Amino acid sequence: MLPCVSNTVIVLLTLPILLLVAMLWVPWFPKHLGRAFLPLALTILAVSSIADKFIILIWFIAPNAQELVALGFMLRIWFIVQGVSFFVAWQYRMREVMLVTIGLTLLDSILSMPFVKPRGRSTRRSSVSFSRGS
Repeated sequence: MLPCVSNTVIVLLTLPILLLVAMLWVPWFPKHLGRAFLPLALTILAVSSIADKFIILIWFIAPNAQELVALGFMLRIWFIVQGVSFFVAWQYRMREVMLVTIGLTLLDSILSMPFVKPRGRSTRRSSVSFSRGS
């Protein structure tokens, strides 16, 4: 059963997609934005995908399943970062490609950290006990 979803969450999930559709559909945007059109559209796509992942993990996924679902979303974000990197490489130099790719990867990693449970050496003693033979 889904939790009660507020209007804010619905707006946060749908507004970037509607903005992208409007930007691609209405010829006014590319004409008036000029060279800023592609970077703006790619930024909206990438950041909204990462924010979308974060909002869905917080609001819709049970805490015991968040780590596994975050891993699945990481694969989805990886494909989006590859697509964004392709378009950045098509229009810009290698330096910009590296900045965009590393920046998006770091943003996704930082936002994924709260959903990863720390695993390390256990401080519990082993339940196996050794006894001296007589």
